[in-house]
Amino acid sequence: MLAHFFVHDMNGWRLKGHARKAFFRWLASWGMAVRKPSDINGDAAGFALPPLTVTPHFIETDYTPPDRLFSVGLKGITDRSQVRRGTLSARVEYAEELVRAEPWQQWLLGCGLNDDGRELKRLLPDATLVEGSQSPDEKAEALLAFAEGRALTLVTKAGISGHGMNWQNCARMVFVGLSDSWEDWFQAIRRCWRFGQTQPVDVHVVLSDREMDIWSNICRKEAEAERISEELVANASEFMRSELAAASAAEEYRPTQEVTKPDWLKGANDGPGGAAVGRAELCTVER
Repeated sequence: MLAHFFVHDMNGWRLKGHARKAFFRWLASWGMAVRKPSDINGDAAGFALPPLTVTPHFIETDYTPPDRLFSVGLKGITDRSQVRRGTLSARVEYAEELVRAEPWQQWLLGCGLNDDGRELKRLLPDATLVEGSQSPDEKAEALLAFAEGRALTLVTKAGISGHGMNWQNCARMVFVGLSDSWEDWFQAIRRCWRFGQTQPVDVHVVLSDREMDIWSNICRKEAEAERISEELVANASEFMRSELAAASAAEEYRPTQEVTKPDWLKGANDGPGGAAVGRAELCTVER
């Protein structure tokens, strides 16, 4: 695939200009990129998502990395982990204020550290905390209670419940800290902002002022993913529609060809006591 459609230069792999149409046709032959039915000329009724508002909150702190006089940016996983732990109280307290401002709403709070979740539980005693040390049954019961509206506030991690949950009942989310994973970000938001959601969804991202690099990184990945998705749908929709049309054109099955069962396919029942060995047996096969 790389050799056929791409060229490698100093910037990495790049799609050949003249191979662009052929590449998208090849993609459409085995995969689909569909965001809503109208992407392939389907009926989009009922598939319009409500508005999504994402608001970052940068909390001013006096945090400085260990053994440094001042912060010079985040230089890897170690720096990110240290600043997250060093600003835990400020982030958690701000998240608490957001929840208490609308206590009648269901809230989904995503944290990255166990300490984040436990401190949130301390400040919000009525919240339901789901963490890795709990049994599968405990986790299932807590997540189901949130889905059914029996729990108003859920505190958990994207690694535990960031995929596969259907929480259209909730329209308020808080990221109490953020990683650089765009996949975690995308999947976590789609737990609530999904087909079936009837309310505008408000997402709050609570970060310290030392974590702007992480937010900028997520925003860059978000913009790039949106651009690629738009391009893929625009270029491949024609081919996807033709592939779907071909797959839906069912032909009536009319078996017309008779074949003789060869000796090597005959089983034990074809010997003595069964059908005579060597007798011509006719069977119909599907084409």
